[in-house]
Amino acid sequence: MGWHYLSIAVVLICLAVSGNVHASDLREATTRLDEGRYDEALKAYLDAASEGQPTAVRAEAEGGAGLVYFLTGRISEAEKAFRKSLGQAEAAGRRDLAARSAMNLIQVRLRQNNRSSVLPWVSGIAVQSPERADPDSLDWAESAVRYASKEQRVDLEVKARVLYARTAIGAEYRARVLRELTTALERASGPEPYAEGWLLIADAAINRAYAERSDAYDQVAYRALTRVTDKDDGAIRARSMALLGRLYARAGRLDTALSLTGEAELLATQARDEAGQLEYSLQKAVLLQKGTHPADADLAYVRVVSLVQALRPSVAQLSDLEQRAYLHALMLQALESRVAYLLTTGDQDQKRLREARYTLELGRLVDLEKYFADVCIRFGISEVRDIEELDPQAAVLYPILLEDRLVVLASAVNPSSKTVQIQRFERRVSRHEVVAQAHALSETIRDRGSDLPAARALYDYIVRDAVHALKFQQVRTLVFSPNQELRNVPWAALHDGRAYTIETYAVSTTLGLSLINPEPVNRKSPRLVMAGLKAGDENVSTLEGIDQEFETLETLLPVRPLREDTFTSANLKKAVEEENPTVLHIASHAFFSPYAAENYIRAYDSRISLTELRALVAPVSGTALDMLVLSACDTAHGEPDAVLGMAGSAYQAGARSVVGGLWPVDDKTTPVVMRDFYTGIYKNQMSKAEALRQAQLNRLRAGEAPYLWAPYILLGNWM
Repeated sequence: MGWHYLSIAVVLICLAVSGNVHASDLREATTRLDEGRYDEALKAYLDAASEGQPTAVRAEAEGGAGLVYFLTGRISEAEKAFRKSLGQAEAAGRRDLAARSAMNLIQVRLRQNNRSSVLPWVSGIAVQSPERADPDSLDWAESAVRYASKEQRVDLEVKARVLYARTAIGAEYRARVLRELTTALERASGPEPYAEGWLLIADAAINRAYAERSDAYDQVAYRALTRVTDKDDGAIRARSMALLGRLYARAGRLDTALSLTGEAELLATQARDEAGQLEYSLQKAVLLQKGTHPADADLAYVRVVSLVQALRPSVAQLSDLEQRAYLHALMLQALESRVAYLLTTGDQDQKRLREARYTLELGRLVDLEKYFADVCIRFGISEVRDIEELDPQAAVLYPILLEDRLVVLASAVNPSSKTVQIQRFERRVSRHEVVAQAHALSETIRDRGSDLPAARALYDYIVRDAVHALKFQQVRTLVFSPNQELRNVPWAALHDGRAYTIETYAVSTTLGLSLINPEPVNRKSPRLVMAGLKAGDENVSTLEGIDQEFETLETLLPVRPLREDTFTSANLKKAVEEENPTVLHIASHAFFSPYAAENYIRAYDSRISLTELRALVAPVSGTALDMLVLSACDTAHGEPDAVLGMAGSAYQAGARSVVGGLWPVDDKTTPVVMRDFYTGIYKNQMSKAEALRQAQLNRLRAGEAPYLWAPYILLGNWM
């Protein structure tokens, strides 16, 4: 599998220890790291990086600390550590170490930009990527090449040039980069270590050939492949056969391309390379779809989905985070391609639309598993339950972004047959345009500007056709199931030209129907544990409205309060054990980022991670929480994966749903919204979605701007 990507073992290179008295300390830290004892390794590296140590030792130690941060998902801290390592290595004249640190920084930036090491081939075109390469990464790559060259370390130079190639793939990948990489590989000694470099050259050249519709890169790819096609390694030969298949497909020789791809699939199977099997099966399905074999394409895509299912358990157990990230990206690409294929045929055929919905749901699970990494929550998916039947006035909308159009699946109960029916609607609008409008909506609302142009555009694209078709079905709740690019959309603030969405519908969001416990809210004996902390710090403001929030909720429900210094991890665990609450309400700073390991809820004595939250609320797992309410939470601005953290907090806590915010709001608004929300559920017998709608409507009717009421979202069970 190693040829698919530059593994951490290659890019995050073990730091060579110097021959001084500190070498044994660094070796001991590295041993702890290799054994997975991350906390001990980090402490040892940080001790070695302290003031007073030789500069070269500090450079090595900072690099080791950066590696620990990277492996545990603390990406921003990893970048800081590697930057320090680079500066210290330069100061100490350690050019080899400087090259490694620069390459490690590129790896961090690739992770931050969600760029996989080798981008899979889908639908015969290069996978879309940013128009411009990251300038920092290109500078680091040039520095790494320069330092390695001056040290006359050809092996290190080759790795640096390969990483340079990765940095620029799909962006500004010019013939010069291909030429320089080819030159470096031709200079390299030793047969096997550079096979991945030749394969990368071929992959990059073919991508550019497709993207530019040019023959100029074909010979570059072919020459690179001749260097590896005779290798004994089955995985390398399989990859070369698959790339040759892509070359023949570009030339229009589909039968030859299919034959080569089939050979690659067989070789990958023999080599027990599950990722290769998936990628080549996907390539085969795409080629069959392009040809005149629709029935065979159907069977090929069924195999693709079954391979994804087979990969899920093994991927979750991988300790190599870069490998895991690549495989999850590949699985998501495969599922998206399957959905796109299903939507090209059948129109309103219910069987195909249900299969498309099933595949979307499976993709949501894979996405969630990717996000949680080491704290991965294992979900199964045997079927997507028609929970709309429990709420016949709800419709679930799946917006599906294809490159040249938007397809929306609307799932709702047909009043005549009393069964769930899926309808399909299509708009000829590009993925780029929809994503741009989604970004504009969130940006303008957060900046308190005019949100209506983007709000109207998104309503027209995603909602208008569906609600028009469903107008006779008495739909009152719209449940959005967005993909990654649309998770930050405040759906309540979409606008039909006359009114906001919440003026007509209750709104909820789900990451997948298969994740929802369909039980309705427990109103007979509600028990609320409420924890709150005012204190801010240099990064967050003080929450002055918490006193009012406590006072309001204590008049509505039986509350076990934990305030200020009584809100500790131990006290929260004790309160949950004693009260067995139906609602856990936390009025304290909670932060959700694109990296699960960085998420936390702030208590008086510590920051509670999601893993720790699961341990604290474990006693109620047998009788699931109705709700987890995070009234002062925030998601990382502009980061769609951060919403997974908010949803994940509910899953970790065993809650049916979570209420939180996409951004922090005025401290005076939250207590009022929470009062109206709880009143709607427990006094006025409303669903959670309807109660949140009324709370937001009250703010809208009071003249407040969307900035103050739009960020509140309900994730999960809306009933």
